[in-house]
Amino acid sequence: MMKADKMRQTDPRQSGEPCGRRNIYTCEARFGHVVTVDLEDGVTPFMIECKAKDGCKGMMQSSMYRVFDQRMRPNFEWYRPKNNEEMIRLSAWSRDHVAKGGLILRSCSAQGK
Repeated sequence: MMKADKMRQTDPRQSGEPCGRRNIYTCEARFGHVVTVDLEDGVTPFMIECKAKDGCKGMMQSSMYRVFDQRMRPNFEWYRPKNNEEMIRLSAWSRDHVAKGGLILRSCSAQGK
């Protein structure tokens, strides 16, 4: 049985922090996967278009944050747009998603991480 202190070190949800959680999405077509991190508290989708392999038309399914090692390096991050300039670039569906508490996905490298 894992001690509470050790669990807090490996699972950010146990520390009361809503952000920083890792999730894994797995492609149903080619079985590739990506790791995402939530930069903020918010809603993320259960299914996304494949991000693991260029040209794949498959859909990726969330592991529902069941990630054994929360220290895994993320490929993508979920964030909330901070200003109108960012919101204008989003599709109508994405703007509605953000207005309802949703987060938007971007590559970690897009922010120099």
